Amino acid sequence: MYRKREAQGDLLKETAWIFGDQKVQALQKSWAGKFREQCLGMLDESPFVGLYSEKGRPCTSVRVLLGVMVLQACRDMSDQQALDALTFDVRWQYALAVGMDEVAPSRRTLVGFRGKVMEGDYLSVLFHVQVGKLMEMCNGIHGLQRMDSTEVVSRVRALTRLQNLVALMQKVLQGLSRHAPELLASAPQSLRLRYRTSCGDDAGFGDVPATKARRRLSVVARDLGRLVTALDAWPGPISPKLADTLALLRKMVNEQCELLATPESGTGDDEDAGEAPVAYRLRPKEMIPRDAVQTPHDPDLRRSGKSGNAVHRVVITETCAPPPAPDAPADAVAAPAIITDIRVEDGHATDQGCAEAVLETLSEQGYTPGQLLADAAFCGQAHVEACAERCSTAPAPTPHFTALTPLPSAETAQSVAQDAPLSAHDSGSGQGLCPAQKVRHRSLAQM
Repeated sequence: MYRKREAQGDLLKETAWIFGDQKVQALQKSWAGKFREQCLGMLDESPFVGLYSEKGRPCTSVRVLLGVMVLQACRDMSDQQALDALTFDVRWQYALAVGMDEVAPSRRTLVGFRGKVMEGDYLSVLFHVQVGKLMEMCNGIHGLQRMDSTEVVSRVRALTRLQNLVALMQKVLQGLSRHAPELLASAPQSLRLRYRTSCGDDAGFGDVPATKARRRLSVVARDLGRLVTALDAWPGPISPKLADTLALLRKMVNEQCELLATPESGTGDDEDAGEAPVAYRLRPKEMIPRDAVQTPHDPDLRRSGKSGNAVHRVVITETCAPPPAPDAPADAVAAPAIITDIRVEDGHATDQGCAEAVLETLSEQGYTPGQLLADAAFCGQAHVEACAERCSTAPAPTPHFTALTPLPSAETAQSVAQDAPLSAHDSGSGQGLCPAQKVRHRSLAQM
């Protein structure tokens, strides 16, 4: 049952006799004091009310759970480390307005809450709520915005092709043992024991010298084919809890294996020699699709066409403002940059087409830019026209979509700076600044 968290007493007054005035002042000036004053109040609980029923035991404070997730991500902590910090570190308690006598949420509560949040669109809603509040604080500075993409490397251990396929097999077998033991029993016992011991542990089939890896790759490909064949022939129902795992199995088999007209079986020293033939064979490495799954531990991971690494591609849009004019007061500062949209895309995809989706989201949230700056990778002619058409009925003026590219040298940048006044974008001369406002750019096109 959802219960709104009531305002807590002043933790400093309650514990001042323990810390003393100097430590109390240090606590107020620390990151904990800034977080409590500036960030805690922005963690809105209202988008998460739908996660709870109308009856039952009152829930753990949503604001505390959100705060723990934020601080955990900022400090790169595990779940248990974050909960221990909330229990024993007075800075965490003060930052999240938790009394020293309050019991921290359990790890199960934190993991369950995060799982529900990730399943829905709750984080996106919370993000745009915060953006709206920041826009109000900054008087709605969204006329000029810029977007760019970056690659984020997953924190998954790099595996060989053999290890990836073995990990897929182990993941599927583990899921079948939990949710479909009858279906697992229909698979050959020799297949099951190659990847999992009788106790359910890793049998180490993927840990072999490079000289044997090629032969075992062929064995794993045939075993995956046998598993898919068993699934196709299974007459009974399959638990919905296995839907994602089995979909991943079929996707990776289609990417890593090819279907044969005539079934084949293992020969010679192959571990599956003498077993039933199967119409699946390992696909040559050069024939694997570019957008193939890189690891079963992170199915959304893709290999980048730029760096060649297994990455997630993140597209970020933020507001930007011209730097202070030359005749501005010495203490004048540019308006703060506010991230207005962030989205995670496939690592193998290009930036073409991202701007249309970003502009649609910005229009829905009420801060459509008057001008959107991006590099040439976003700016195909068809996409530029689509952006203009998409926002033609928006209440704000139709955005200009401008492609920027770095100038070839510092000398050229200096000459441009002498010819034109310094500004974030000069529509007359077609010049602008990079997102860091350090490198001059020239617009490739202005629509």
